[in-house]
Amino acid sequence: MRSAIPSANTALLARLILGATSAFVIAWFWFYFTDGPVASVDLPSHIALAEQYRLHWWKGRWFFYDHTTFTGYPALHFYGFLPVLCTTLLSYPLELLSIDPVRLAAHVILVLGLALLPWTFFRAIRAIGVHAVRGDIPEAPAPVIALIASLASFWFINHDHQWFGIGAAAVMNIGLFAQLFAWHFFLLSLAALCDELRGVASRLWLWWAGIIVSHLMTAVFAGALFLFAFVWHAELRRTLLRHALQGVGAAAFWLVPCAWYLGDFTAYDVYRPKGDFLEIFYRYPLWGLYQSLASAWHGNFSRLEITYFLWMACTAAFLLLPRFQRSRLYIGLFVFQLLALVIFSSGFVATSIPLGLHYYRFIGFCFLLWTIILASVLCNLWIPRGMSAIGNALLVIVVLCSFVSVVRFPHYEREKIKAHRTTSYLSDQEAVLNYFTSLPDKGRVYVEYLADYSLYPPLTAHYIASNLWRRSGFESGVSSHLQESLAYRMYVVTANRLGAKTYNVPLLFIERATGDDEFLIQQLIDFGFTHVVAAREPFIKRVAPFALSEPKHFGIYTVVQIADPPIPTVTPLKKIAVGYHDALGTLPFRLVQYYFHARVGLSKLFELVDVPDVNAVPDAIPLLLVNEPATAMPSTEESKSETRVSFEYRRNYTLTHYDVHYPHNVELDTYHAVERYFDSKLKLTAQLRRLGSQVARSELPPMPDIRRRQNGEAMEMHGLVPGKLYRINYSYFPYWRAEGGTLFRGQGERMFLLAEQPSVEMRFNPWRSIVPLLGVCITLITLIARRWVTRPIIERTVEGTL
Repeated sequence: MRSAIPSANTALLARLILGATSAFVIAWFWFYFTDGPVASVDLPSHIALAEQYRLHWWKGRWFFYDHTTFTGYPALHFYGFLPVLCTTLLSYPLELLSIDPVRLAAHVILVLGLALLPWTFFRAIRAIGVHAVRGDIPEAPAPVIALIASLASFWFINHDHQWFGIGAAAVMNIGLFAQLFAWHFFLLSLAALCDELRGVASRLWLWWAGIIVSHLMTAVFAGALFLFAFVWHAELRRTLLRHALQGVGAAAFWLVPCAWYLGDFTAYDVYRPKGDFLEIFYRYPLWGLYQSLASAWHGNFSRLEITYFLWMACTAAFLLLPRFQRSRLYIGLFVFQLLALVIFSSGFVATSIPLGLHYYRFIGFCFLLWTIILASVLCNLWIPRGMSAIGNALLVIVVLCSFVSVVRFPHYEREKIKAHRTTSYLSDQEAVLNYFTSLPDKGRVYVEYLADYSLYPPLTAHYIASNLWRRSGFESGVSSHLQESLAYRMYVVTANRLGAKTYNVPLLFIERATGDDEFLIQQLIDFGFTHVVAAREPFIKRVAPFALSEPKHFGIYTVVQIADPPIPTVTPLKKIAVGYHDALGTLPFRLVQYYFHARVGLSKLFELVDVPDVNAVPDAIPLLLVNEPATAMPSTEESKSETRVSFEYRRNYTLTHYDVHYPHNVELDTYHAVERYFDSKLKLTAQLRRLGSQVARSELPPMPDIRRRQNGEAMEMHGLVPGKLYRINYSYFPYWRAEGGTLFRGQGERMFLLAEQPSVEMRFNPWRSIVPLLGVCITLITLIARRWVTRPIIERTVEGTL
């Protein structure tokens, strides 16, 4: 029989071990307790988002228009609101200690989050170990499990494959801030899953909801594990289904809007898998290990980390010992691990299932799960009989020595963070920020993305862009939050075509794009950009000829002013509006706007406007482009007199044996098919230019008077001419509402306003949309049903079982 529940003394000793490990982790990262910037890639953009959130959360707005991203929040599917909310709440008491409480709050949360990992590791390891091996083998004492959890968690923390989302460097140096929260929720959900297998009621639904509102990529991996458990454990299917529905329902207030707008306002960019899991986890190749040991025998000794050998031994024990071979849970976890490595490491799967994810980071989740599995195997090697006291003591000694080995082993990314904990290496960036702070008239700034640390210091990638809004009042797109946003994609492609190094997104429409540098500069100005911050020579050379004044140099940076700020937010439409309506549903607006944006013959003359109702097109939109069935098209004679281009686009994405398809995303192939159709078959540019010559040009109305309120989330416009179309230089999002006018989604993901009255008030109001209301209603219904219906049933069932 298994041993009884550990005594109070052993439980206390386990807590002391875990507490000591947490204290050690805090001391290990003591240099992070600062409100100054430390080396990180994406963390500044999370801090900037928390700064924005401070202005909205107390008003109940978890959806808001974010001026650092030019779009609605949330518009993406990576980061949830919970990490930002926690940072915001912690920043208020830290105002007593710091002049930059949000940054300090983010740093404190990072350190404390890492320090708590031994506790959640302990919870997951113990839950697997207790349930996995049946028979008369008792579980290891709690202090031993605590030692193993301390080793496993710190080995994970100090691992140096950060780019796969592994270790402290992943959340500190790369800045995968939200993923830290998801690690804890994933480990707690894994433990809860094992509890359910033992017939013990758990909070699996709550941890599952926590993953969803923290980091949706982790939720995809956790969902795959739960789905596998649903198939593997038939007796648990009803329970797992209940928890899954309750978790999704509890997170629906966030998940429903995020999923609803996912396809329309984000692009399915797939970053293909890479990395060898065995090489990352076990590190030492067998032949190289033999050669190293042979060299050591001849006196050429090089220190090896013994923890890798410990995990190799645990793997061998897992595969060879009958106690693990008989365990249904261990077999299931092993099968899932193999399937996850095959599926999430497959370029075929990534391209076949375009979820819009960094597939290579699934290796990090596999790494975390395999660490937990092997640590639980190590726990189950404990032998309770008195004759085995030497063996048990040896196990404890090996664990302690492994911990010391992990601590002593170098971690270069941690050293880089430690070495750059002052602002001295940011003198160039601070000079740029101070320059923009000194300018009285505010505008928008495009900052070149720089991530080559051999040439540029850490924090160069997003530091300026993330701090511009709060430091100077200038807006700047923070690319780490817009890596999948269509709004970001529109202007970043223009900068890329001008020679700028841009964030590594697949740039869909540059292969056959047209236009000279003057045209591209004008596109940036049309997006409201008044300045460009460049560092690389190709970009500087291309934009410098268009400078309105002598470029300013600040170390590695060159600031080029391309327009006088501020550029008006609302302007009368100068170009000819072309309405687009997709009656067939085969050609989404985003692909058509790519085409218009990339063709100088169209972009100079026309503005594309998404028209939801083809039968109610306003007079301000004189041309119409309709994807409709052939039976609905006007006859040839009628079409000659109408300013309308009708076509029937049938999806023509075809696979042939020898075609080489884009290895990241099938959407690129889809767009190229659209290009070929518009260029070759429809000859769209020529048709629209011919029809545009027939449109009578009217006199432009005067510039309206604009007044902003509520931190830019509301605008009053006066002096508008009813019936005229105005372009608003902010990104369209369905939460914008206009009283006295109608808003349209237009080319470049901007808003177009059809004035119906001389004065119009615009407001970013999520609660005027059914989507967030639907999500909130589902959450409330879920929580009420769990409290008054599901929970009493579960409690009665558990009581009856006991």
